[in-house]
Amino acid sequence: MTLFLMTLLGACYTPPSERKFSAEVQALLDAEPDNGEGRLYIAELADAIRKADRIVVTEHAYEYDGVDPYIDGKPEPKAHDIFVYSSKELTSSERASFMQKVSNLAPKTESAFAACIFEPRHTVTFYQAGKQTSALRICFHCGDIKWDGSRNTQPSSLLPALGKLIASIGMKEERDWRALALARIQRN
Repeated sequence: MTLFLMTLLGACYTPPSERKFSAEVQALLDAEPDNGEGRLYIAELADAIRKADRIVVTEHAYEYDGVDPYIDGKPEPKAHDIFVYSSKELTSSERASFMQKVSNLAPKTESAFAACIFEPRHTVTFYQAGKQTSALRICFHCGDIKWDGSRNTQPSSLLPALGKLIASIGMKEERDWRALALARIQRN
């Protein structure tokens, strides 16, 4: 079972932007018609950016980064509850850049999704009148995004745009998350 899981999860280490398909498979993926969901998602995300009085990007631990439940036992406390590595409120120029990136997204949605565990380590949180209105959680490891501000499927062009946003504010898509969490646990 462990070998099966390791094999399955091993496939998740290739970022979506680097996944290569045969010419036949790529042609089928490219030929799929736009179902309209990507356009709706882009419109909803642009609206969230426009309406927000604050947008905060956070780089944080995933709940099991510092604990191996098969070795260490019950994971207490959950790392993401206490380990924030970086947090940045977007300035007006950074928000304008984010809006530009979203406005330029190609609307084609994903038709194939990674089968790995969603482990978000970046969150973009939108606020209005001091209250959180939505949170966009990003797992660059498997290339998945979950946003409670839309029920539509995100465009496949969103992940690279979010990667550029993350890099532009000094954060990284990938790090040795387990080592970071273990270092924090040892300090506490």
